[in-house]
Amino acid sequence: MRAPRSQRGPLASRWAQGLTLLEVILALAVLGIVGAVFTTSVLRNLRHTTTSGTRTQAAQVLNYFGRRIVGGDAALRPAVGDELAWTYDELSAAFPDIGGATGMADADRYRVVISSPGTSTVAGATLQQYDVTVCFATPDAESCVTGSTLSSTDSPSGSTPPLPGIN
Repeated sequence: MRAPRSQRGPLASRWAQGLTLLEVILALAVLGIVGAVFTTSVLRNLRHTTTSGTRTQAAQVLNYFGRRIVGGDAALRPAVGDELAWTYDELSAAFPDIGGATGMADADRYRVVISSPGTSTVAGATLQQYDVTVCFATPDAESCVTGSTLSSTDSPSGSTPPLPGIN
């Protein structure tokens, strides 16, 4: 049973009157600040996740070109000092087997450069080095992943690489 109004303390009568305008504004301001911090954090996380996913897909494109080079695809093996390049929106047309995807897997979101800086001798075999760079646009700038591979200098397409199990 509740005590009569005259026996309640000053706080009880204060709460019975409700909140002041200043208290409501202060509560809304605190809620707004918490909401802004949360939204900023979520957006930063989303941007980071998108960039990480795109970087992973760029590494897959890099691996695709590396496998074709090691496999002896002469169309992807520039001469020493030369380079081959495909800009954005060109990969799907040039390589239909990686085209047709959407989102981060869309090949036209990437730029590819293949260069050949020189040769190396490994286990008695003269091998050509090929550097593959795959770039993609991020909200802030362009980001790239780079890899190198070795392949025989004279093996025709489809022949056994000089280092079976490695190339």
